[in-house]
Amino acid sequence: MIAPPMHPEAPTKVAVASLLIPGLGQILLGQRAKGAFFIVLTLLSCGLAYLLSPALAWDAHVLARRQGAGEEIDPWGFF
Repeated sequence: MIAPPMHPEAPTKVAVASLLIPGLGQILLGQRAKGAFFIVLTLLSCGLAYLLSPALAWDAHVLARRQGAGEEIDPWGFF
């Protein structure tokens, strides 16, 4: 479990980061392995994983809101 940070990330910031680079928002939230997986997937698929960007942006937004509320999140958890 990833404990809530002292200064939580803004949900909009991590959502935009995941729209620009799929997985970056997850890395900013502390889900490093999950974020790196999606970055590598994007590179290996020659960018086709950008189709996942809206879902990853929503995932990052929801997780940032949960972290901001003081919840712990799973390193590979979604939404």
